[in-house]
Amino acid sequence: MKDSLIFIITGMAFWIPGLWSVIRQKRFFKKNIVTQGIITTYRSQQEKGARMYSAVVSYEVDGIPHQVQSNVWTTGRPKLGDIKKIAFNPANPKEAMCEDSCFMKYVAIIIGAGLTAAGIYRLF
Repeated sequence: MKDSLIFIITGMAFWIPGLWSVIRQKRFFKKNIVTQGIITTYRSQQEKGARMYSAVVSYEVDGIPHQVQSNVWTTGRPKLGDIKKIAFNPANPKEAMCEDSCFMKYVAIIIGAGLTAAGIYRLF
């Protein structure tokens, strides 16, 4: 019983945030203006002995420059000048989001669902 609950709780800790993140991004892109921005710089941080990087994307709205940082952190430096799809709120152009790959989010959902299912299966 205790092992089953650990599987279920651990699984939920993976798939719930992953699913929420995918839904949040899809909703934001659906209800706002989608455009392209250019990676102009990046942020970096040291994490567990590895340097991690996140792209900063610049875009303009009515001639006014804005920036948004990607939510994805990778070990490879983002390539400056690359084009990245973003969405922004027309009422508040500073409110923006990069279209980040959902691959790892889907992996988290699948792993989490598997762990949750294994925990439920073990209950019976």
